Amino acid sequence: MRFAVYETLVAPAALALAALEARRAFGGRRALVEIAALVVYGFGLEWTAIAVFGSHRYAEGWRLAPLGVPLAVASVWAALIMSSLGIAGRLGFATPLGRAAAAALLGIALDLLMEPVAVRAGLWQWTPPGPWLGVPVGNYVGWAVIVGVYAFGAEQWENDGGLGARVARRLALGLAAVAALMAVGLTWRASGAERLFSREGGWAAWGALLLAAGRLGFRRGRAFEGPTPAGRLAASGARLSQGVFLLVAAPFAADALRLGRADLGVVAAGSCLVLFVVLPDALPAWLVDRWRREAHAALAGVDDLIRVLMKPRNGGAWTAADRAFLRDRMRAAARWTPALALFLLPGSILLLPACAWLLDRRRSRRQGGAADPTGDRDRGRSTSRDGAHESPRGAAQAGRLPDSAPGPARPRRGRASRTSE
Repeated sequence: MRFAVYETLVAPAALALAALEARRAFGGRRALVEIAALVVYGFGLEWTAIAVFGSHRYAEGWRLAPLGVPLAVASVWAALIMSSLGIAGRLGFATPLGRAAAAALLGIALDLLMEPVAVRAGLWQWTPPGPWLGVPVGNYVGWAVIVGVYAFGAEQWENDGGLGARVARRLALGLAAVAALMAVGLTWRASGAERLFSREGGWAAWGALLLAAGRLGFRRGRAFEGPTPAGRLAASGARLSQGVFLLVAAPFAADALRLGRADLGVVAAGSCLVLFVVLPDALPAWLVDRWRREAHAALAGVDDLIRVLMKPRNGGAWTAADRAFLRDRMRAAARWTPALALFLLPGSILLLPACAWLLDRRRSRRQGGAADPTGDRDRGRSTSRDGAHESPRGAAQAGRLPDSAPGPARPRRGRASRTSE
């Protein structure tokens, strides 16, 4: 049954969404060329990894798998690479290298969820198993090459030409990217670098990659405008591209919950939170508003928690004592607040920067004066759920922002937190 879900529902739907987005951006004929080239590229890189490196093998439950490569996997490669380009353009990276790096990090953030869940669910197996939940860390190096090289080539060498010339360029780009994958893979294997990630090293790599991907959401520039694939996809809105990522993530997250393992729960929570933070329109505004208000109401009753949580957002840095304080207080609050339940999971301390980013209602003003998404219309004051008011005017006149995000009520027990220093 699980193979049927991915093979007959997830992969075709993801490819269809990516194709529709490409048609909006390029027109019918150009979209067909781009999608077909990416499917061929996805199939070729999978076959190369299996034939040259013997790195993994797919389970027998896949029905359409010529040469041992499921067509569903090649289709998902095509959908994700196309979609990652559109999202990178929406995030506003101005250079081809920046857009390629962003596209690669987006793919890695999703694959940090897919790989360990797929191994436990029996969809495929790494040979030999890697040090992190059965997954080799070199796999994510491969993702950086697979997505990054193709995206960079598509962005750097985009030019007008006939249909035949465009097909030839895409095939040449695919071959160059597969060659780069082979070179990097052989170098990685010869260096024995995989041994560096045994035991806690694998989780350290997971945290570093997740945080690197999450930082994409901390910058929101103007969407890139240009004749390249990322520029065209961004101009079309890239909403379907974001839907591709959420569509592919959903069944893997559901499988993580079904398998009932705490480590897979942490992995699923981390990747999903990063995707929600990074994707520009992943969550509707009303849902973000509701979560923010519930979290603010819960955290406002704990002495100094908002002030300490927002230190990096105000130009400071967390000390070791701050991190210990936040870990204890967030977990205590999570026991009775559904909005913070994620912080009951092991390793959730790594998600604190993303939590602070989501709670900070000044982001809209930093990004060009847009309306406050929480609905506080009065610029002279912020209003909490309790009706309490606070004024940032004094801090603003001093040239500084208050230490706590505007909006939450003052602590209701214990001493009051200072809003400026």
